Amino acid sequence: MVKDRVREGPAMNKSMILLVALAVIVSACGAFIERDAQFVGYNTSKDSILVYVNDGGGFPISANGTTKFVVEVPIPSNPVQPGYFGTPSGPSSIDKVVRVSVAFKNLTTGKLLPPIFCDAGAKLVTTVWYEVSSYGYESSRCQASW
Repeated sequence: MVKDRVREGPAMNKSMILLVALAVIVSACGAFIERDAQFVGYNTSKDSILVYVNDGGGFPISANGTTKFVVEVPIPSNPVQPGYFGTPSGPSSIDKVVRVSVAFKNLTTGKLLPPIFCDAGAKLVTTVWYEVSSYGYESSRCQASW
């Protein structure tokens, strides 16, 4: 009986090592890839503001100012379908576009505007605006371009 247990021990260790190796390989195949997305922010108000993208850290824009900043956004890493002769076809992860939330905070009043949703991606430049009308109404908008 002792001999049988000795045989089970190494077999069990090999299967455990195989299971751990498989778990490591599968965990490396994540569903998303982080890509840098370019943003340009415009502030047409007399107050300094912060821009928040996907609830991340705020990017400051001075009164009547402009700034450029980069944010890492999660891009889906779906497998590319093989085309003729085994070459990939379809968009790569660098061509994909995702929807991000953008919110603005007026640093003078402390007011946080509700988020808007904008397209972003590695090959896009996303432009965001914070505006205050002559009547004091705050608004925000965005536009993505190739």
